[in-house]
Amino acid sequence: MMKKPALLQFSHSRMSLYRECPMKYKFRYIDKLPEEPKPYFAFGSSIHSALEFLYDVKEPPFPALPAVLAAFKKDWESLTPEQKGYTDPAKADADYANGLEMLQAYYKKHKATLSVPVSVEFRTKVPVDGLDVTVIVDRIDHLGGGKIRIVDYKTGKHVSREPDQLYMYQKILESSAELRYKAAMRTGAKESDISVDQLVFYHVPSLSEDVSPRATDREIAAFWEKALVVGENIRAAKFDPQPEERKCRFCDFKSRCPIYGGGAGPSPSQSDFFGGLLSEPPHKAAADVLQDKAAAYVALLEKISALDEQALSLKKELAALMAEKNVHSLEAGGCSVVLEQLSGLEVPDRKALVKTLRETGLYEKALALTPKSIMAVLSDEALPPPVKDKISALVKISRRGDVSVFKK
Repeated sequence: MMKKPALLQFSHSRMSLYRECPMKYKFRYIDKLPEEPKPYFAFGSSIHSALEFLYDVKEPPFPALPAVLAAFKKDWESLTPEQKGYTDPAKADADYANGLEMLQAYYKKHKATLSVPVSVEFRTKVPVDGLDVTVIVDRIDHLGGGKIRIVDYKTGKHVSREPDQLYMYQKILESSAELRYKAAMRTGAKESDISVDQLVFYHVPSLSEDVSPRATDREIAAFWEKALVVGENIRAAKFDPQPEERKCRFCDFKSRCPIYGGGAGPSPSQSDFFGGLLSEPPHKAAADVLQDKAAAYVALLEKISALDEQALSLKKELAALMAEKNVHSLEAGGCSVVLEQLSGLEVPDRKALVKTLRETGLYEKALALTPKSIMAVLSDEALPPPVKDKISALVKISRRGDVSVFKK
């Protein structure tokens, strides 16, 4: 039996970097060449850390402003200006002062309307179409009735953003059993009701929101087709450079790029310190602090992941047992546990299915390739039997029991 190819690690940042320059993607993710630290990354990270501290509560009260500013200060001072990429300490001090003012303004504007989110810095990994997709979402709010809104903070100068990042979040979050479980526990909604309703870019410097309704099936399908092309190109090792004066001028890998006379592989002398992120620790003591933080964070993620796996495994056992005993609902721990039937869709050959749907003029109707849309196509009485049989042979729609947990 042929082994299935390993899933390709994928994310919005990986996809964006490949689109920017395939060779740069290779240098960063394949060769793991070191990069210079960037001040704007450090600044954005500290702002995100402070906002995570503000919202990471299970119930009010929220932290007071001095505590939020202290959280920003603590994260900011965990690295030296040099480690953050500053060549001028005065610029680092100016950015720190700017960060304090930014957070004070944010707190003043939102203090009276703060609400406990479904999650902050929510991280999940979902396998889909041969890709192992990771998303990390700054904040997920509940709008009622299982409707959620995705919030992504931006701390740069520009407000406008391409929508692909939020499209990625919508597609993956709505496929995440982990999110549905967590959202149901936090909100009391049924897991089957959890869906994305709003997509938000929040520009912290201007305190402005760029709010969009959930993307349509057409938009998500078009976006995902482009994402799959990127994945296919990476698997095929298509790493041709795409030189552009503006991009190349500031590229950390310029000296290694064949366009500028460099080699295309890593130097044997480069160390793998922190997974290749730095060639040498600039200060041993600071490096120890970084390593301790990294180790603690990884250990915590592993514990969370293990607990999530245990919860999902127990959930499957519970669903099977409730179905066997013909129990449709029960009360436990102050919550209602309800057995539901969910549809699943397997498409062994996605390209063949899309080709067939296009040839028969049915692609628009089954755009999202979901169990619901495929069932709608197959249940159409006007569908010729040969076409129905051809589509049926390319898909497998299954029904499985699942449980939703919501507060009474």
